[in-house]
Amino acid sequence: MGLAPTLAAQVAPASALAFLTVTMLFIPCMATVAVMRQETGSWRWTLFDIALLLAIALVSGILVYHGAGALGMEG
Repeated sequence: MGLAPTLAAQVAPASALAFLTVTMLFIPCMATVAVMRQETGSWRWTLFDIALLLAIALVSGILVYHGAGALGMEG
């Protein structure tokens, strides 16, 4: 059995969509963090930006999960 069938059997579509949403919206690599720190000149604003991006990504993931569940994709 391959990876794709195993994942399809173990992960519900609503969970997969929520994971993809969070992953696509929250991608601050170290280079991005370094540039944000350089541009803002403050760790306070950099950490605020990271926290804001994380909050937006998590709220979006929750909304996508519940929306997909409402459409009958809960698994």
